[in-house]
Formats: sequence, C-alpha cells, structure tokens
Amino acid sequence: MKKKSLFLRYFLSYLGIILISVITFGMLFYYFNVISLNTEVKNNQFASVSRSLNRIDYMLESMSNIAYHFSSREVDSGFYQYREQKSQKAFSELLSQRLNSYVNNMTEDVQLLLYFRGDTDIYSADGKYRYIDFEEHVGTNTNLTMSGLFSTLNSTQNNKALRMLKEGQSMQQDAPLAAFVYPIPYMSLIPEASLAFLVSEKEFTSIFDNYSGESRRNTYLLDNNLNVVYSSEAFSLEEQELAKLISMKGVGTFEESVQNQPAIVMRALSENSGYSLL
Repeated sequence: MKKKSLFLRYFLSYLGIILISVITFGMLFYYFNVISLNTEVKNNQFASVSRSLNRIDYMLESMSNIAYHFSSREVDSGFYQYREQKSQKAFSELLSQRLNSYVNNMTEDVQLLLYFRGDTDIYSADGKYRYIDFEEHVGTNTNLTMSGLFSTLNSTQNNKALRMLKEGQSMQQDAPLAAFVYPIPYMSLIPEASLAFLVSEKEFTSIFDNYSGESRRNTYLLDNNLNVVYSSEAFSLEEQELAKLISMKGVGTFEESVQNQPAIVMRALSENSGYSLL
C-alpha cells in the first residue's frame, strides 16, 4: 500500500507539472499569437488613419500656400492695376488663367473659386459666372443656402471649412462637397475677397480607401472646432452617440461600445492643422 501510494503521489506530481507546463505554454502561445496579432492589426489600422490624415494635411497646406501666394503684394497689386486699366473681360481671363494654374499644381481634384466681397459675380478656372448661376449649377446636387457658402464668402476673416448638403439630407449623411474658404489678402484685418476650394466626397473617399482599404467603417473628418467636414457611414449613429465619439479625448485606438455593440474607435489628431480623423 505504501509503494502504491508513493507511486500515485509521484504520478500526480508529474501529471501536475505536465498540466502546468501545458497551460503555461498555451497561455504564452495565446498571448504571443492571438493578443499580439490583434495589437499589431490595431496598430496597423491606426497607422493607416494617421497616414490618411497626413494626406489631408498636405492638401490643406497646399490650399494655404495658394491663399498666401494669391495675397502677395505683387499678385494683388497686379490684378487691381490690370482691373482698372483693362476691360472686365480681360481681367476675368487673367483671373481664370491664374486660378487654372493653381488647380493644375494641386494633386487633388478641386474646384477653385474667387469671390470679391459684395460682388454679384464669382470667378473660376473656367471663367466668370453670376453668383446666382453658380448656385443653380452647383445646387443641382447641393443646398448652398443651407450651407451658408455665400455669407461665408462675404464675411470670413479666417480660413473655414463648410459641408454642403444635398436637398433633404441630414448632417449624418455624406456631403457631396466640402468648401475650404480663405480670406484674401490672407491674414488681413480687412479682406477684400475670398478664395474657396471645393472638394468632392469622392476625393476624400479615395484618400481613405487608398490607405485603409474598403471596409465596413464610419469615417469622420473634423476641423479644429470639431465640426464634421466629411463623413462616410457604413451604419447610422444617433446624434448623441456621434457627439460623444467626436468629443473623445486622446489619440490612438480604443475599444468602445457603439450602439450596444463592441467596436474599435481610432482617432488621429494633426499637430499642424488641428484637424482630426475619427
């Protein structure tokens, strides 16, 4: 009995050691393969968000540089002298050539508009239009009155971004255009004109899909006042829930409950423009 009891004790001891080793190895395997893999996937996803935001930053920097150049004394005084000495048609053609050269130097597909405060006309790379005709042309897919584009062109003192919505569209749905408006002369106390860059939703979508791939996700581009400039939603969110996500502090990857479902939330913040991508 004593021999049998001793054998049983040794057997149980070795069995325990083996079980502990298997469990430990299993936990290590799970940690280094499953958890680390999930962490790596999240890091890669956040890196793609950051790269997308860097691409947006590059576009905003190009716009800012154009506004600065358009505000230079040489360009500014040259245009006004030309406007006084030449016909309106010649002045319009000169402006169109200048706007067209800026558009061609941008890597993004944008419309560039120039509006003199209090004027009834608006200038583009294609020529001069009456503002009301411009509204009717763009307004086929966009509600310019709702977006407040005209009042922004007439009054903005600092660069500003606007969403322009389709008729009957809510703020949670995709906007067909985003307008980035800069006062001209840039940084002047009394701007005399406004320069507006119109960017389509397709341009933003192609940037995000290029870095993140096409997947089931909601994407929100926020300006430095946390206003939504662009959004693409695979699933709708209630306004309160969206507002909570937008007001989140910090950057990185977070595990959150969204509509009572587990979700991964990624938020990147630009130190240059103050824009963020959610």
